[in-house]
Amino acid sequence: MRVLYSVGPPKPSGVASRCRADGEEDRSYDIDMIKVKNLRYEWLPYLTYGLVDLSGQEPYVKEFVKTQEDLGFRIVCAPIYIFIPRLKRIDFSEALRQSVGERFLPLSGDRSRFLHCGPRKCHIEHVMEALSREQIPMVNVYTYGCKSAVQHFLFLDDINAEAAVEVDIGFYVRGKPDHISLVKPRPGCKFPEGSFGKFPMLASVQRKRVSDLFGTFRWKAFPSSNMTIRKVKVYSGLIHLLKSFERETNFGTLPKNGMMFKTRVSQGREFLFWARRTPNFLEHATKLRVKLTLRKDSSLMGLVYVAGSAGCGYLDLLETLEVPFPVYLAEVERVLHLDWHSAQTMVRSKTALPLGGTILGVHMLNAFGHATIAIVQFLEGAGPGV
Repeated sequence: MRVLYSVGPPKPSGVASRCRADGEEDRSYDIDMIKVKNLRYEWLPYLTYGLVDLSGQEPYVKEFVKTQEDLGFRIVCAPIYIFIPRLKRIDFSEALRQSVGERFLPLSGDRSRFLHCGPRKCHIEHVMEALSREQIPMVNVYTYGCKSAVQHFLFLDDINAEAAVEVDIGFYVRGKPDHISLVKPRPGCKFPEGSFGKFPMLASVQRKRVSDLFGTFRWKAFPSSNMTIRKVKVYSGLIHLLKSFERETNFGTLPKNGMMFKTRVSQGREFLFWARRTPNFLEHATKLRVKLTLRKDSSLMGLVYVAGSAGCGYLDLLETLEVPFPVYLAEVERVLHLDWHSAQTMVRSKTALPLGGTILGVHMLNAFGHATIAIVQFLEGAGPGV
């Protein structure tokens, strides 16, 4: 693998070599997503035990929209998603009412929703009792973002044989100290049958490059494929830091009017302050995350071995741009300064932003590391930097 530096000439090095240097024994794996079809409900306590949230919102999950996959009618939305056959919706509702006794459950008249109100707390035992009463032995389950140690999910080797399981197995690779690692496919490399794409990050740092920017990488197997590996993602640990900040602020959402534009600039300054004051920020930002979605056709530990070997193999097909962390901070400061002066000229109202204001917002958010589909689409038309 050759590595391109933002300053200085290219030098031979590599994230792939560091991946293999870590070794299987030293590498720490985690389970980030679990999707199980046809799971016997008796296994639900292994995934969640205690209180759950009965679903009261539109059954929309980001990943399901992308895959256009219908897991059924959603009855539980937290801490995991639980689905039952849509034709069993009414029967399950009546059984749950009997299970909870005199408690009032405002069921929705909308066939796409369970409760008319927001989510309501309920013990998982009530849900299981209702499933048993209506003879619904199998449920579909989905959860993501857990990033928990593999040993906590070894029970997946023992669940009923009818269950079809997919898991996300992830691990981190040490990046170059004090550098943020971005990736893109190496020219001429052939990937397994499927589709792949990249999402540019820190485009303004790469503004001297006309095209083919570095960022994150994603490969996805064709739906008709029988491959064990379904998806591969490689991205900077900086993305997780941005998500943790965005969760409370909507920082990654494109501004639609002058008021939102000024809010994003202020949030950018808050993030910059947080980045400089958080002790372990740099440690996480300089890691590279490798995550594989695998169809379970062997033991869970067998899948872990496949993920480690294939993950390092995919890194061989990528090249890396390592951006010094001080360069990242300086570039964010520069873009914030430009956008702050632009924000002063915008009317603080809910009138729609002109195209120029939207492009400025796109470059600001991407300079921080955001690479959503909406941002990338604007980048492709606006160019790599300001």
